[in-house]
Formats: sequence, C-alpha cells, structure tokens
Amino acid sequence: MTTPRDPLQRDRLEERLHRQAMSGDRAAFLRLRGLRRLWRALDANRKSKTRNQGEPR
Repeated sequence: MTTPRDPLQRDRLEERLHRQAMSGDRAAFLRLRGLRRLWRALDANRKSKTRNQGEPR
C-alpha cells in the first residue's frame, strides 16, 4: 500500500493504526512505526529541497 499524500488521509490512517496498536495489534504498531519514520524522512527531504532552492550552485 502506498502512503497517502493528503495530510487528512495521513492523519486518519495514523489514528486508525494507533487505535489498533493500542488494542494490542503488533502488526499495526510496526506499520505505524515504519510509516512515521517514512513520513519524517519525506518531510525532512521536502524541507531541505525548499531550503536549498534559493542557494546558487
């Protein structure tokens, strides 16, 4: 499954996985952890691209 680009979809998926993880679903916990790492990396990558746009090469 691909990760949703829409922030609202992303929040809903995160909430659903969080509820499943808190009820003892280990797979949901692992998937949520992986998605949070992926999203953090994507956000950091996006920020670095916008930060570097104005700099001459």
